[in-house]
Amino acid sequence: MEAYFAFTDECGSYQKIRSDKFKCSHPFYVRSTVIISLNDYIQLQKGMEELKTSLGVNQNVEIKWAHYGSALKGNYRKLPHHLTPDQLKEYYINSLSLLCTLSSVTIYYTLTDNNSIGQVNEIALLKMHLQNAYQRIQNTISEKDGFAIVVADDLNDKTKALKQAVYELTIAGDYVQYTNIKKGLYVDFSDQCHGLQIADICAGVFTASLKYASAPENEKHKYNCGHDLFFSEVYKKTRSSFFHAPYYD
Repeated sequence: MEAYFAFTDECGSYQKIRSDKFKCSHPFYVRSTVIISLNDYIQLQKGMEELKTSLGVNQNVEIKWAHYGSALKGNYRKLPHHLTPDQLKEYYINSLSLLCTLSSVTIYYTLTDNNSIGQVNEIALLKMHLQNAYQRIQNTISEKDGFAIVVADDLNDKTKALKQAVYELTIAGDYVQYTNIKKGLYVDFSDQCHGLQIADICAGVFTASLKYASAPENEKHKYNCGHDLFFSEVYKKTRSSFFHAPYYD
């Protein structure tokens, strides 16, 4: 059996009670899951570290998708670097291009439309996203006759409840027997994990693509970067089927 990681991260936000202002700021809640073999992960980590060094950034500094919007606004006060928007775009392009050259990689997305869903409890909604991700991971890894460890970014006050919920899910099962996944959920800090960093970027570009598709014509330019990155790179590794076809512009 070959060892795999499944890194999962979120973009956007969700609340059970959502004001019009909240829904305008956060129309979608998206979770990406990046499945990658141990050997390919080592290559990805090395490549991302080299990209940071080439831009004059320390290897232990996380470059998040959200930094692009802050850089465009000139808001560097809370950023751990001073990369320009063009430099950030270069980093995203090269990181995603590297990811898409790795043969073991598969990317899944789950999303919630905050304008259409009812008042679902926050923990219950996150559990549904993770349950869907675990089902996809099990299917993918069983096809490869591998074994995966699922790693998520710190979920703040929700971490303990979700770890317990996911552990119970993998023990009891739903209609899926989780035979190719380590029981439970591992939580790591994204600034110490390049797998979570690439999952953050994947979630960000997909969310930007959703916003691009739903925005009026005079607002679409705000989401061009993410939209272009998704359709130039990330779509290549995004798992889809006839029944769940990818979005085409």
